[in-house]
Amino acid sequence: MSETVPRLNPGRGQTPPLSRGPAPVRLLRICLDERVLGGVEVNEASNLADVRSSIHEDAGASERYSFLFGGAPVSRRQEVRRKATDCFPFLTIIPEDARVALSGSGASLPNEAAINEPSGPEDASASLELQITDGPLEGTTLVLGEEVCRIGRHTSNTLVIPEAGISRFHCEIRFLEGEFCVKDLGSTTGSFFYLRPHGHFQMFPGLMVKLGETEMQVLSVTPPSEHADHAELVVLFLEGPLAGHKVSVPAGGVTIGRVSDNSLVLVQDGTVSAHHAMIFYEQGDFYITDLGSCNGTCLRLSPERAESGWHPILDGEVLGAGCSKIRCKVRLPEGSGTS
Repeated sequence: MSETVPRLNPGRGQTPPLSRGPAPVRLLRICLDERVLGGVEVNEASNLADVRSSIHEDAGASERYSFLFGGAPVSRRQEVRRKATDCFPFLTIIPEDARVALSGSGASLPNEAAINEPSGPEDASASLELQITDGPLEGTTLVLGEEVCRIGRHTSNTLVIPEAGISRFHCEIRFLEGEFCVKDLGSTTGSFFYLRPHGHFQMFPGLMVKLGETEMQVLSVTPPSEHADHAELVVLFLEGPLAGHKVSVPAGGVTIGRVSDNSLVLVQDGTVSAHHAMIFYEQGDFYITDLGSCNGTCLRLSPERAESGWHPILDGEVLGAGCSKIRCKVRLPEGSGTS
């Protein structure tokens, strides 16, 4: 036998219902990496132990797999207490020795590549602490050394995030030339840096910005010249209520938000704050600043399915991937730079 992953019962691609009463039946799809192996019918009374009993193995195969919930493996003892419908619509299975980040404050990666947080001045190696503050792994803390960390939905990644908005191999973090850097690996939904509230960032052609569910891209930046008296920035909205529209931003700037007193009103996007962001012109350049919005203003590293370059990670910055937010705490040896 070539592998020891579970095989679902044949027949309509799913097992018979785990019926314990009149509760409505739902189909829970069982996944391994990118493959949907089949489905198990469950209801509100079903638990993960019921799901396991409904999954049939190849002859002679042992049950050397675990269910993944909230980014962490579920123990056999916990399976009877975990409702199957809590995992709807997809339940991921992983090999028992798969490398995943453990949920819970202070947990770190259980493999030889992971390192502990520096314990004192004698430990001169650089480290990066990833604190996941939103998404399915909320509450997880992972401490990296100078080894490569790959993030994605596939179970071979260093950090496995079981989320539909995360690509199989989404992004990668490396320690390069004395600093930690991140690169998008050609993901579908993108990797982002969140602007700090009331911080600002210079805008340039090609820059992609996300405000809630609204995305826009800078098409051109025209400085004042003998042919143009005033500076101008042109953006194209890619997602959201203004998708497909080009907007010219004058040197006087614009405010963006959900209420009518903004220059650009995004009333149909409920993820945008009342006063979300502002674009302004100063000393020859256009800048964007977040006005303390709820969902943040993000800078996308690369277009859909395109790899990005390497971008330095600064201490305190927040990375975004899918619905997950990752706060970065950088520690560098003394004399190597600012931590």
